[in-house]
Amino acid sequence: MKNLKDIKDYAQNIADIIKSVIGVDVTIVDSNNIRVAATGMYKNLIGKR
Repeated sequence: MKNLKDIKDYAQNIADIIKSVIGVDVTIVDSNNIRVAATGMYKNLIGKR
């Protein structure tokens, strides 16, 4: 089973698409609440809880 860290580039692409469509910052976290992808003000928090 893959976890989000294994597909972080794909997750980042999805976050960027969501941001462009609805215009809000997006953050995607794994099951341990670690950010694996984000946009805008959350982008510098990737890898953190």
